[in-house]
Amino acid sequence: MERVPSCITNNPHIAAQKDVHARWTMKNNASYFGYKNHINADAKHKIVRKYGVTPASTSDIHCLEALLDKRNDNRVWADSAYYSKASENRLKELGFESRLIRRYGVHFPAWTYQGRQNSRYAKVRKRVEHVFGFMENSMKGMFIRVIGISRAKTKICLMNLAYNMARFEQLERLDVA
Repeated sequence: MERVPSCITNNPHIAAQKDVHARWTMKNNASYFGYKNHINADAKHKIVRKYGVTPASTSDIHCLEALLDKRNDNRVWADSAYYSKASENRLKELGFESRLIRRYGVHFPAWTYQGRQNSRYAKVRKRVEHVFGFMENSMKGMFIRVIGISRAKTKICLMNLAYNMARFEQLERLDVA
């Protein structure tokens, strides 16, 4: 974490209005300020099993190990933001099978072995993206108005819980659960 300027820490009224934990990040040439919701979801039922909240500037690769859960599955399906040689080796040490999409700076053509493998992995991985799509479109939850990481963690925890309840109701209605 970066140090908080003394002009903020010395004045509690200013500190109450400044979010000193949130950070800026860029995605697709758009700037965002706030926090990220990292999740471990069951690929079969799309239920959030574990989550983590970090400032938006934190790279996904730093959250991978905290989200791992052998009770869910020993295969890790994730997008290219989680890929590195170090993460591949760490997953192997911990007894997980890596299903990380490998794009590391270049998109592999569909006719190459790596391109076909990425396509197979993406078919399972995209099920987790449905979780974020539901939260953003149906729950209007990707925008939170809180100050401080502890409040952001609480809000995101409740959002994940509300999603799980909505998903469970849908699974019960479809008689899948």
